[in-house]
Amino acid sequence: MGGNGTSVQGNANIKLRVNSGSYQTIVADEKFTNTTGYVSYHNFKNITNIVKAAGTKARFTLADIPTDGIGVSNKWANWSIVVVYGNELESMRQLTVFDGLSNVSSSPVNVTISGFLTPPTGPVNFEIGNFTHDGDRGSTGDQMLWFGTSGSYINMSNGLNPNNDVMNGTVSNKGVLNPYRLPNLNNTAALDADIYAPDNSLKTFLNNSQTSATFRLTTGGDVYLTQMLSTAIDVFEPDVRVDKKCSPIPALRPIWPR
Repeated sequence: MGGNGTSVQGNANIKLRVNSGSYQTIVADEKFTNTTGYVSYHNFKNITNIVKAAGTKARFTLADIPTDGIGVSNKWANWSIVVVYGNELESMRQLTVFDGLSNVSSSPVNVTISGFLTPPTGPVNFEIGNFTHDGDRGSTGDQMLWFGTSGSYINMSNGLNPNNDVMNGTVSNKGVLNPYRLPNLNNTAALDADIYAPDNSLKTFLNNSQTSATFRLTTGGDVYLTQMLSTAIDVFEPDVRVDKKCSPIPALRPIWPR
């Protein structure tokens, strides 16, 4: 969750509702304030138990995000839930979630990830997610770049997030707008929550047997604050699974004394 304004700086309380249930008060586990670019607050809460109890199909509604200005330039207030899940039917992947705050303006911000090993042969697929505040649509120059296998940075973009305006007020998954938001408005509250799935069929982003990578946030004309970055990268690991099977045992015939 994040918002800006001096009178609410560091406020940690919001309300959360699951489906049509009652609102419950949520108090942040971590509270941060920022004075670079904008005076703002950025909070985190681990709601794993709430999400697990809600099941695989649930609607989450947030209320009472504190902010001190409406209809004023450079004001925003928004929130996002990051869900990490396991599915044994999908390929093995290394998952990372970076939380914090990067004010992206005049200087690029580089993020390096390591601790993984991509498959020695075959395809290498990956996804990148971001949650960003104040990504104004039309304020161009903002880019997400990946340091590719050719030794240079490559744009990460799609049909909704063009090369020169990736932070443009969209909530999407692999180039498809999220249709479940209420109200289902885009370019509202200056929120970007996007997942990218770059085409790595030619291994321009990630190669086989690679163990680290770097991506870059930059802008030439906008200012935005990224609070979360996530990655899901195909990895080479032993896949040890136990498959239990039961078979009926034929009945034994008694052997009578002759």
